[in-house]
Amino acid sequence: MKTQWIERVKVGCARLWPHPLAVGKREMLISSVGAGLGLMLAGWISHFILGEVNLWFIAPMGASAVL
Repeated sequence: MKTQWIERVKVGCARLWPHPLAVGKREMLISSVGAGLGLMLAGWISHFILGEVNLWFIAPMGASAVL
């Protein structure tokens, strides 16, 4: 009975684990560089529009990191 419970917990935990991604290393690199360039460009443009203090840029960047 105890082993059945342990197996059920193992299966339940395995279902929560994400499936492996079918994305190649090159595509990961390209998307990472694109995201970095996009963040730099957005920060640079908003620096000139909003000035030195750019608090509106930090919140979306943190939200994207969580996702």
